[in-house]
Formats: sequence, structure tokens, C-alpha cells
Amino acid sequence: MTPALALYELLFDAAPRRPAKETPSTTAVEVAGWLGPLGELAAEVMIAGTRLPHEAVGYELLSAESEVLNRI
Repeated sequence: MTPALALYELLFDAAPRRPAKETPSTTAVEVAGWLGPLGELAAEVMIAGTRLPHEAVGYELLSAESEVLNRI
């Protein structure tokens, strides 16, 4: 499976962080590894005890950032 990195980049840039259960660093690094170059950033989010709601990347944001769709 290959992640849609452009959409995940948009998620990391635009989504508000919400509270979540902290994830141990070794687990976070292992779980986030599938995101390739964004894995470290994803692990940092989990280790910090936060999450990024995927619904933040919806119609309005994608309409405003339509060039992202060309990079998928």
C-alpha cells in the first residue's frame, strides 16, 4: 500500500491537533513507518499524545488547495 503523501502533508499542515492517548516512542516509530518520509512527523504526533482528525481534509480544504490533487 502506498500512502497519498500529498494528502497526508496537507493533513499535517492544516488539521488541528486533538488530545489522544500518548503512544510509546518505539511503538509510534514502528506504526508510522508506512508513511515513509512523513513517518517521523506522524510518530511525533502520537508520542505527544495528540491526533489529527482526517475529516479536516475535506471538500472545503481540497477546493482551496486543489493543486494537491495533482500530486496524488
